[in-house]
Amino acid sequence: MSEASENEAGLHPARSVGLITVEPGSVTFPSTTVGQATTRSVLLHNPGPSLAQVLLGIPEPFTVALTVVNLQPGEEQTVDLRLEPTAPGLAGAVLMVQSEDQRLEIPVQGEVEPAPDTGSTSPIEARN
Repeated sequence: MSEASENEAGLHPARSVGLITVEPGSVTFPSTTVGQATTRSVLLHNPGPSLAQVLLGIPEPFTVALTVVNLQPGEEQTVDLRLEPTAPGLAGAVLMVQSEDQRLEIPVQGEVEPAPDTGSTSPIEARN
């Protein structure tokens, strides 16, 4: 599949930092409601001949499950990203992936819907 057809299908090609590969090259969360959380994953891979220490970070409203990953040669590690929004709108950030002197920025985004209106009527008022 060509890169153009991958993008049309909503797939994003891998990106690499030195010898570290990160898949997908960008992350889009599904529509998420304020007060709820959704999770997506990225796959880190070390195809190189030596141990690689990878540092990860992302600002709120996103979090990353692991901030340091040590990958042996040929090893892969799935890392979860989580969106926990507190306000509606488009949430966007950059997942920073760093290995030795190199750094990669993975775009991350998700649409955040307002929390459903539960109404201000208390059960007592509703019965009257």
